[in-house]
Amino acid sequence: MKGEFRFTGHLIAVLPVLAAMIFHAITMQRWLLVLPLGCVLLILTPSRVNSVATLGRSVAVGIIGLIVGMTLPVTDVPPVGPMPAFLMSAITGILLGLASFFAISRHTVPAWICSWLLVAMSASSEASSIANACLVVFLALALIAAAFHAGVFATESRSRIVFPHFVVMVGVATFGFALVAKRLDGVIQNAVEGYFVEGTLPKVTGVGNEILLGSRSSIAVSRQPLFELSEPTGHLRVNVMDRFDGHRWTTSQEVQVIRRSLSEATKQLDRARDIELVLLDDLTGRLPSPAGTWDVRGAEAYFEGGWVLRGKPLTATLRLTGDRSEQLPAETPSLPGLLDVPDELRSKLESITDELLSGKTLPRDKAESLQRFFQQNFEYSLETNLMGPEHPLVQLVRERRPAYCVYFASAMAVMLRTQGIPARVVSGYLPDETNPLTGRVTVRQRDSHAWVEAWMADEQRFVAFDPTPGRSREQILGTSRSAGYVSALTGAVGSWTRRQWLGYRDDPAGSLLALLLSPITWTFVVCSLVLITRSRRLSRKRSSHTANHVAVSPELKRAYDRYLRSLRTLGITPRPAETDEELLERVSASHDAVRLAKAREFISRYRRCRYRGDGFDEQLTELARL
Repeated sequence: MKGEFRFTGHLIAVLPVLAAMIFHAITMQRWLLVLPLGCVLLILTPSRVNSVATLGRSVAVGIIGLIVGMTLPVTDVPPVGPMPAFLMSAITGILLGLASFFAISRHTVPAWICSWLLVAMSASSEASSIANACLVVFLALALIAAAFHAGVFATESRSRIVFPHFVVMVGVATFGFALVAKRLDGVIQNAVEGYFVEGTLPKVTGVGNEILLGSRSSIAVSRQPLFELSEPTGHLRVNVMDRFDGHRWTTSQEVQVIRRSLSEATKQLDRARDIELVLLDDLTGRLPSPAGTWDVRGAEAYFEGGWVLRGKPLTATLRLTGDRSEQLPAETPSLPGLLDVPDELRSKLESITDELLSGKTLPRDKAESLQRFFQQNFEYSLETNLMGPEHPLVQLVRERRPAYCVYFASAMAVMLRTQGIPARVVSGYLPDETNPLTGRVTVRQRDSHAWVEAWMADEQRFVAFDPTPGRSREQILGTSRSAGYVSALTGAVGSWTRRQWLGYRDDPAGSLLALLLSPITWTFVVCSLVLITRSRRLSRKRSSHTANHVAVSPELKRAYDRYLRSLRTLGITPRPAETDEELLERVSASHDAVRLAKAREFISRYRRCRYRGDGFDEQLTELARL
């Protein structure tokens, strides 16, 4: 019972380490490193490995962790903060190695310290709901393990009464602090947002319900994964903003109240395409989709004005069906609001636009000319400085200053409106990260984008135009760099693991049934049984060989070899796994009683010499000659 208690204590001490490793794998997409390491930790936990964690061994493990961490870098989801990805890869690799080494060696406190450091290094402000749940589990396990290690749960401990009160106090304080922080967050957000129009407001890439334009602004790139697509696609539409007051793009109430069922969309069955969309984060009712989508499986969906999808996902995996050409349906919109331009902008931008579009008469030609103007004459930047005597959009166009997508889209939309072409700004995502091994696309917050949709009267539909300089955008965001083999393999394994987990979460019974019916599962089971059976046979053969042929002295071995040669001269060839008793039975069946008695006498004396330590005599050699 004492040994079982010690093993239970060691297992409880290892659980926080495993939870920290899982949290790191979820937040940093490092499953290819964490899964094998976790399996080794679980396998060695029952064993009684109790090696001393000397300085030399710890340094060696740290060096190995450094090498492995740099070989399998944090490339999929680098951290939000000043630390570069390569340094994060090296430090977390060292912490993973040391935490596992200390846990296996049963040095509990150093293992916990490394686990806490690993969680701190892996924490991100964009952590998903799954990561947050794993963090709560880690904190709970760390609390339980610390209490167990301190002897709180021992029968004679008096701390068992104090411990529940401590847990309740910590829970109440944490919950209360979270509520206060949430309230303060809203107050601070409203105050800073009001300052934005005239000042500078750094923000993180993402899709919001409105677009604010200021004289100075900046964005921080976030690589938080939001969803996956089964194949590459174009622009994914989320919001349509048709109202502009000079500084802010919003969606008008008329557009918001329009609700269309999926059956109202135009269906081009001959050009249909199915795309799998796997939600990795909560998108608050938004369903990113290409233009021309007409069906959604896995969600209670509807169209809002502007043909953007809204709805409640029923599962994490959705199936979008739509037009392969990604063309919006024909419609008859309410156009007056789509031509509104503040007077201060119309007077300044109209003359500039007339000069740029001189000789152009068709709406499509004008829109394409403006699109080329921005793409060829501007540079993408995460920071904008449009300070000057004029409106920020006028400063942008006249002086051709660098900016990011919302400024280019806003300027083009306003310039089109000055030409009598209804235009609106659309926000969503422009995915550009395709795994070369699987062909799947990971869409992140950094892929958030804004572009223009202009009304083409001859087609009776809105057509998308993207004025953002694409090449410089790819260079700044890092999407132009192709993934290496290790990074692609890590991403593929992480993607497969996420999909399996989400499928099990949404349908545990169906996932379990699919696993049981999978040929891969049965192939693995059969191969495992074959390997186990073969290893047992080899073990029995080795033990039999050792029992029959390993002698305590060269003389005894020579005598046993002579005994086996005598059996062969009598026509009895020993088999590989045959015991001495089985050989004696064959001698009894094939020859006379004299040789059988001589053979039994030899085996009896041989065993006494070998196992009991009797001295060797030459008579044993004579008995070996049957």
